Amino acid sequence: MPSNVAAPAVKQRIPYFDNVKFVLIVLVVLGHSLKLGPTDVFSSARAASVFIYSFHMPLFIFLTGLMLNRQKMTAEKTLTNVALFTGYGYLAKLLRAVVPYIFTGTFEFEAFSEGGLPWYMFVLAAFYGLAWLLRGCNFVLVGVVSLVLALAAGYEPAIDEFLCLSRVIVFFPFFWLGHALSPKEVASFFARPPVRVACVFVAVAFALLCATHADEFYLYRSLFLGRHGYAGVDVPNCTWVNRLLAYTMSLVMGCAVMGIVPQGYLPVASKLGGRTLWVYLLHYEVLDVLRYATNFPDWLVSGPEWRWLVLIPGSFVLACILSLPLPVNPFAKLRKD
Repeated sequence: MPSNVAAPAVKQRIPYFDNVKFVLIVLVVLGHSLKLGPTDVFSSARAASVFIYSFHMPLFIFLTGLMLNRQKMTAEKTLTNVALFTGYGYLAKLLRAVVPYIFTGTFEFEAFSEGGLPWYMFVLAAFYGLAWLLRGCNFVLVGVVSLVLALAAGYEPAIDEFLCLSRVIVFFPFFWLGHALSPKEVASFFARPPVRVACVFVAVAFALLCATHADEFYLYRSLFLGRHGYAGVDVPNCTWVNRLLAYTMSLVMGCAVMGIVPQGYLPVASKLGGRTLWVYLLHYEVLDVLRYATNFPDWLVSGPEWRWLVLIPGSFVLACILSLPLPVNPFAKLRKD
């Protein structure tokens, strides 16, 4: 007998943003793979590295803010997400300590300071909490204050890896910018043909600049990390002007990538782009195995320069494998809205 009760509406994911996230997670894997040795030897690898680092994490953080619906935030959801991201951060820290220990016998674990891969989890926890605390504030005012604070924070040496404070301050403007915008309006803007053409032009131009001035641009990689103050980066005589330039490059390149990625459903990217956290947590452990248990890093740098290009399809395959669905989803309780 048919029921007169309407079925609950199923929230449809927007494939465009999953496509972008999948592209970004592949680039995260590739960027970390380049640390196996190619960036120490080949200028083309340094060019690829700084190209990737200029936008991949700022854009990831922007998308996090974009997907966080202010109208649907509750104290319960916020506390749940803060607790879960913090827990996954410590899981990532444990993995980052145990895997090298297996091969080297050295166990490094700092409870309240983080300079490596787990920082992203702790920063997301902080951003969810800040979004709740600032939910009643004016978007523009918070954005301006956060930008000024980020530019000024680089002068204070104490703002560093402790509690990931430097990265919280440096990357918060990207999160807040996304939080201020509408996903549908963002998708609509980047769907415009003139915008997409301009984005391709910008990406190609920046890639050429990185390729022809690899060593100069590579200095900015340490600034893109957001890990240290101005005294701790590679840019000589670094000031707030350099950070503002880095912000500009990140913003422009983030827009370029948003305009290049297809918006329609893509069988691989659209399906796997919603599972990027698991890839983020585990890919570095695979790279550690390659680093400590094989001669793969030596093979990468001992031959012709083009050899490191095998990392591109390799990063794609690794991201796909780690994106496969699990019998039990450890992120099922993360509430995106």
